[in-house]
Amino acid sequence: MSRTSWLKKGLNSLLQPAEDPRQTAVYLPQRQQELLRNVQGALVDIGQMRAGLVGKTAVLQTRLPLLEEQARAALDAGQEDKARLALRQRQITAIELKTIAGQLQAIAQKEQQLLAVEQHLIAQIQAFVARQEAMAARYQTATSQIQVNKAIQDIFHDLADLGEAIATAESHAEHLEARADWLDATLRDELLAGTAVPLTGDYVGLETAVEAELARLKKDG
Repeated sequence: MSRTSWLKKGLNSLLQPAEDPRQTAVYLPQRQQELLRNVQGALVDIGQMRAGLVGKTAVLQTRLPLLEEQARAALDAGQEDKARLALRQRQITAIELKTIAGQLQAIAQKEQQLLAVEQHLIAQIQAFVARQEAMAARYQTATSQIQVNKAIQDIFHDLADLGEAIATAESHAEHLEARADWLDATLRDELLAGTAVPLTGDYVGLETAVEAELARLKKDG
């Protein structure tokens, strides 16, 4: 294989269209997006749960003074058992409020964790989209550059072919020039040696005519 053919083969392999990375990278953020939807759904559920617990807390807090008043009224009426029952309900209500407060605290912590995860996922997806857009721009730029280089390569090929044609023509011209020089030298040598090719046609008797003219000139002189 000639050096020119080898270079052409190497350039052609470099200029072959590469796999479009946009077709493979577009599926990468799906898992993050699905996880983000799940986290956001959990945040909605937690928000609804918190609202329900807050509402229940408000109801139970209003019951505490009412139960205490019932107990006082029962004692005043001499109904100790009824007062004890009211106080028992008040204690149960207080315990329930404490439990709900713990649940609200746990929910708040979980909500903060999920909010952090949500922000992290959003940042990840945004960063990925930005990288994907930059990659797409780089791919488009590279593709355009390859197209330009391909056009330049075609021009180089045309120039190379033209150069070969010119070189061939120059070689033929040099050969013809050498042949012409050789023929001129040969003809000159033959003329000087008196071995030129015999004359034909109108040139027959040329030398005889020349000698006759020379004699006439001498006589006239």
